[in-house]
Amino acid sequence: MSSEIQFGELEENEPEKMVRPDRDAHFLVGAVGNPTPGNSESAELPIYVDLDVMRDMEAHSQTNTRVELGGVMLGKQCIDQQGQPFVVVTDSLRAAHYEATRGSFKFTHDTWQQISRQRAQFHPDLEMVGWYHTHPGWTVFLSPMDLFICNNFFNRPLDVALVIDPCNDDRGWFQWNERGETEQTGGFFLTTNRYRESELQYFCSLYNGNPMNDPRYSGHSSIPSTTVVPMDNRKPWHDLVIVGMLLMQGLLLGMIFLKAFQFDGDVAGPTKADAALVKLETENRSLRLALDAVANSDQEKQLAEKFADVETERVRASASLDGQIALSDSLKNEKRNLIEQSVGQQQKIAALDRELEELKNKYARAADAIDVSNDNPTTAADTNYGPLWLIGSSLLGLLAGASAMMFLQNKPDTPIVSEELNVPEELNVPEGLNEEQ
Repeated sequence: MSSEIQFGELEENEPEKMVRPDRDAHFLVGAVGNPTPGNSESAELPIYVDLDVMRDMEAHSQTNTRVELGGVMLGKQCIDQQGQPFVVVTDSLRAAHYEATRGSFKFTHDTWQQISRQRAQFHPDLEMVGWYHTHPGWTVFLSPMDLFICNNFFNRPLDVALVIDPCNDDRGWFQWNERGETEQTGGFFLTTNRYRESELQYFCSLYNGNPMNDPRYSGHSSIPSTTVVPMDNRKPWHDLVIVGMLLMQGLLLGMIFLKAFQFDGDVAGPTKADAALVKLETENRSLRLALDAVANSDQEKQLAEKFADVETERVRASASLDGQIALSDSLKNEKRNLIEQSVGQQQKIAALDRELEELKNKYARAADAIDVSNDNPTTAADTNYGPLWLIGSSLLGLLAGASAMMFLQNKPDTPIVSEELNVPEELNVPEGLNEEQ
């Protein structure tokens, strides 16, 4: 995940000496998380965030949970009377014309120009004290690109960063430590004017563990007064007026009861009682309206509470639906990639099948040639050397015949000596045969 942001040059002002909001009677301050400001080694930079500004940034995070969103924070970087630093966030500017994905966010040149134009409309003493962006479903941390932005554009000792994860109901502030490294704080402070104590307590309790999906993410619409102003804050004379009206109504009802049982003539009693009752209803209309108003205030309070519950469920369902849609899109992309891989494997298998078929054909042809050569072993020799063999045989035959004829012509007439023939000199000639025979 990365958050690519391009900023212009940021001015650097010295911290201004001011009174901390928790020491100013005009403000009310509520802790969120476990901030540890002070002079100890583990002390953190106190961050005071206006309640409406915090609501606006988290409402911005809920507008789109499929991509990262962001903006800048305006306020003051100050030191108190004891020389201890603190940061006050009094406003925020949402980024527009941005380029974003599920894991990246980029402030374009147009975005920075838009922020510069909006900032020019504020008091010149209001400075840029940090930036915020969202990690929808990625939890709260600073990625390498986030650290690059902090190191290059928000690297003053009192600059801060806010990361909001609207899907996991998490948020975290980051500050610079003495070692020049960014680290997450244990918490922060919500501030508002002293007339909104109940509202401040309400939102502090939500940020400290209750679900994030509640009416504060529906925009800038303020909470109904019945949900933040308890009935115990009514002034004492309100109760006296209500008791007085109830006593007056009781006296009037008593008078009607007495007149109903007074008999003036035969049927005058009931007639006067009815007239008195009509008169009482006319005169006491304002009293009933006042009592109805008191009852309606309780009903409005109940309706407001029900509306808050319904709105909470609606936003929770919307966030869950967005998460399911993002998961479905991811699964579709994975399915598409698997199909493409499967098609490629099938094409490779088909090519291998063709090569195997060609090898089988070559092997079959080679086997047929071997079988033919085994059946006719001299076919090749006869084809190549047959004529020479016949010529040679004929010449040998002619030479043999000529030699035999010459031998017969040169044969002597004398008999062959018996020693040369290795035949015994005396032959046993049968009787009756002469020498010629």
